[in-house]
Amino acid sequence: IGFGFFQEWYEEHVQRPRSEALQVGETTIDLDYFARRLKLSLTGVGLQDPNQAQAAILSVIWTLEREELLVQRAPADLGVSVTPEEIELEIGDRLGLTQSAPDAFASALEQELKRSDLSDEEYQRVVEADVLSRKVQEVFSLSVPQTTEQVRMRQILVGTEDEARSLLERLDGGEDFGDLARELSLDSATKEVGGERGWLDSATKEEGGERDWLTRDELDLKYAVEVFDLEVGTLSQPILARGGYFIFEVQ
Repeated sequence: IGFGFFQEWYEEHVQRPRSEALQVGETTIDLDYFARRLKLSLTGVGLQDPNQAQAAILSVIWTLEREELLVQRAPADLGVSVTPEEIELEIGDRLGLTQSAPDAFASALEQELKRSDLSDEEYQRVVEADVLSRKVQEVFSLSVPQTTEQVRMRQILVGTEDEARSLLERLDGGEDFGDLARELSLDSATKEVGGERGWLDSATKEEGGERDWLTRDELDLKYAVEVFDLEVGTLSQPILARGGYFIFEVQ
């Protein structure tokens, strides 16, 4: 099914094989190369419905864009590069051979190029992108701090400042935070778990509560600066945020 889909797609789309399929930076990827990479990705794959076929095409587009961006930008942006020797070693690992057996290496590489329907240059570029990807991951893993200061907190979201101040009075009067969260909170993500918000790290405070990996609903966490300075067991004053006013408890 996968190959049949490819044949149908190829006949429909690749009328001019040297026409442009993708543009990534200054590199143009033509339809012929795109089609060969798509065919390679479908080898041994059975596609049961059109949605799977569409997903396969999008996956190849993403892969090609990723490879090109790695090759184009990793050296300049991160100082990460791959030498010809490293590419040869990686190819040898893939083939299960080493350059110490040149005849066997050359023969195995020739068979691999036939199987993949890629030229030697194209194959080496794919390998280069894979090695770059691993090196980039290593760079980022080394840049992640091993420890960071954190606070754990609970929250209740209400609609107005008056409601927030009334809530604060009830909490100061001894009512249970979790019970009030389940009763009053407008935040569906934490309401049923008694307002449990989880952990907030110090980097969130230092960056004004805005972190690029937060969800859309969390992008306005300016309150992080205030919450992080609270003593354990204390309550915040009403804090304006998108959707209403928060009361936080640091645990």
